[in-house]
Amino acid sequence: MLLPRFSGETKVLGRTDQKESGLQTPLQFLKGVGPKLGEKLLKKNLSVIEDLLYFLPRSYEDRRILKNVRDLKLGEKVQFIGRIRRAYPVNFVRSRQSAFEVLLEDLDGPSSLVRLRWFYRPYQSEHFQAGHLLRVFGEVKIYRGNLQVIHPEIEALGRKLAPDVFEPQICPIYSSSEGLYQKTLRKICREALLRYGSLISEFLPQEVLDREDFPSRAGALKAVHQPELHTELSALVEMRTPAHRRLSYEELFLFCLEMSMNRKSYTEKAGHSFEKPKLFWEKFKAQLDFRFTESQKQVLREILEDMQAPRMMHRLLQGDVGSGKTVVAAAAALVCLESKMQVAFLAPTEVLAEQHFQKLGSWFENLPVEIRLLTGSTKKAERAEIAKLLQSDGSVIVVGTHALLEPWVSFKNLGLVLIDEQHRFGVLQRAKLLEKGKSPDLLVMTATPIPRSLALSLYGDLDVSQLKEKPEGRQRIQTTVFKSQDRLKLEGLVKEKLKQGQKVYWIFPLIEESEHLDLSNLEEAWPRLKKIFSEFRLDQLHGRMAGAEKLRVLRDFQGGSTQMLVSTTVVEVGVNVPEATGIVIENSERFGLSQLHQLRGRVGRGLVASDCFLIFGGQGGKKQFQRLKAMEASEDGFELAELDLKLRGPGDFRGTKQAGLPQFRVANLFSDSDLLMKAREDALNLLSRDPELKKQPELRHRLDRDLQHRFIH
Repeated sequence: MLLPRFSGETKVLGRTDQKESGLQTPLQFLKGVGPKLGEKLLKKNLSVIEDLLYFLPRSYEDRRILKNVRDLKLGEKVQFIGRIRRAYPVNFVRSRQSAFEVLLEDLDGPSSLVRLRWFYRPYQSEHFQAGHLLRVFGEVKIYRGNLQVIHPEIEALGRKLAPDVFEPQICPIYSSSEGLYQKTLRKICREALLRYGSLISEFLPQEVLDREDFPSRAGALKAVHQPELHTELSALVEMRTPAHRRLSYEELFLFCLEMSMNRKSYTEKAGHSFEKPKLFWEKFKAQLDFRFTESQKQVLREILEDMQAPRMMHRLLQGDVGSGKTVVAAAAALVCLESKMQVAFLAPTEVLAEQHFQKLGSWFENLPVEIRLLTGSTKKAERAEIAKLLQSDGSVIVVGTHALLEPWVSFKNLGLVLIDEQHRFGVLQRAKLLEKGKSPDLLVMTATPIPRSLALSLYGDLDVSQLKEKPEGRQRIQTTVFKSQDRLKLEGLVKEKLKQGQKVYWIFPLIEESEHLDLSNLEEAWPRLKKIFSEFRLDQLHGRMAGAEKLRVLRDFQGGSTQMLVSTTVVEVGVNVPEATGIVIENSERFGLSQLHQLRGRVGRGLVASDCFLIFGGQGGKKQFQRLKAMEASEDGFELAELDLKLRGPGDFRGTKQAGLPQFRVANLFSDSDLLMKAREDALNLLSRDPELKKQPELRHRLDRDLQHRFIH
């Protein structure tokens, strides 16, 4: 939804626009970047100067002290200086690994030594000359009784110790990747602040800055990239310094303003006033082999009330895993279809779109309704037939993926838009579909349970309905947490299920090795699992596979001979296999409880009791293990979401995406929930006094220009 323009922009706005445009300079023109590095930065969605300024460090390291080798202690992460005694390559026969090592001695002599080791690094011995000095940063470990540091960060200092060799600092640590190194990222971030810092303008209301004692926008960005030496390290690591909180609030405030302005524009629009369905409703109920829960009945009353009103419905249906959202959406569609109008049903994947198409086909079997499926795989002839059908009169529902948004898709009489897993679609995509009709009603759905305290702020442009009950007949899912050393027992339980003809998911968080996260991954584990379960048929699924191949794999698992599906979290949404009675989740401590709950919801859909096995990889220690144990006690997604907020500290959510929620560049919806509440209240108060923000031209300009770039829906 684009914000309406207004007249009367001031000279201040003109100056702001001129300054801010400098922040949109492509990064390849920044000193030290160039085309090649620019391409690598683009892979991390960093294309202009402002992107880099808001690319905040993921952590910080204390480099305010420089130690000697003799003062090193086991387990500490420290900066120290030493003299090279010798440097040499190493080959390990048993593991067939190669490494390069440097033996470093204390400046006062060889009585204290530490070994530096790099695996898979093609260092040459001549680059490390005996007698030269190195400054080193890394974690001190022990190997065969000797101190060593694996993959340290180093700086060559030459043969003599210069007086200014040591500059104490708190060092920012960025999210890096292949070809993007910490030194490079620190250097270009410093350069961006130096050259463009004066162009960073302020747009938050002065009253907010004064009340919260926030630093300026320019001051906050400098403070997070170049912390002052007196800054408390724990506050930096947990992202709770005044600078971090200001930047989080800024992003949430813009978000809440846009949500509130969108809501106003929708509530003022006239919509269709539908009649209560009669004939279609009775035939529809007769096709169902279950009864509606009380929760479903209440939500249907709310939806019907909206659709009978003479304004646009703009409602979110938030339902726990397995709570029956699809049948509620089908009932809403009936209201529109009985009035001989059209329905668009948007789903994020072909798999999910096809499942909805099949379900609706069975439920609407005895109704005079045309149902069509439109995806990227739909043939040209079928597309032409659908285009013709959409220009005719009558009751039509088209279920589709992003293909529904293509320009050629034109509805004659669109009355209702349904969007499943709404977080997978941006604001502009939602608007594009709505523009295909004359003020159609909108019902969006999500399986993401979030704490009630966040719902009103997060979905500020929508009325919210919640489904909390599960339909009758749903089996309870037994959840068990296993430590890595208990794998044999777990594998035995899985084999028993497979021998009984049941199906099992085996889920991994990554599909390739990461230099930052030491996680089990699908590619590494695939040969091992095939060997362990050699008597059964296994297949694998991940996000890099082509759409047609994904469909083939899922169909083989749903109704074919595949017994175990080894997969990444692509199965989190929409896969419905009633025969699946087990799911194993590797490194489960890396997931939020809400995401684990959604993954768990892939089983328990049939008549046989199901199991969820969580493998604890050891990250986070006892605290994370206890958090996972909560999954054993509860199947209530809303309860788990609240619990996750309490059990995970302010820094725990940083760098981990919470499935089903907007992914902000700076703010985190859980750890910054207090700021979200303030931001919503401030946004509503400001708009009540100044609906078009005429007294806040810098803020209005910010919203008009690039709000969509401030957060990723």
